[in-house]
Amino acid sequence: MILGLAAKNAQAGEGEIFFNTKDLLRLPASFEKQLNETAQKAGGTLHISKEPASIDGGFILRYRPAAPEGEEETPVEEGSAYGTVELNCSLSSLIAEKKDELSDLVYQNLF
Repeated sequence: MILGLAAKNAQAGEGEIFFNTKDLLRLPASFEKQLNETAQKAGGTLHISKEPASIDGGFILRYRPAAPEGEEETPVEEGSAYGTVELNCSLSSLIAEKKDELSDLVYQNLF
């Protein structure tokens, strides 16, 4: 499931993926390699963060903007999210997203 979601949400560039503490501890040793094979199809790479996320399950993808060609990486001020893209693929976020879609379908069929 995680690899499928990562394939659907991966972007070009270098990214970082965050899991909750429980999932971090049970990731298989080969998981990062599999994850990168998936991310490469979108033109990117993903590194597993050692920092756990406060989510119920799933993951969060974080991408920082790449430096312009020929320049060193632009430093990002500590605590700043300027230019950062985060994709919330936590289970609660995915369920909330589908809840609205399903509610619409239910209302259409009932009324």
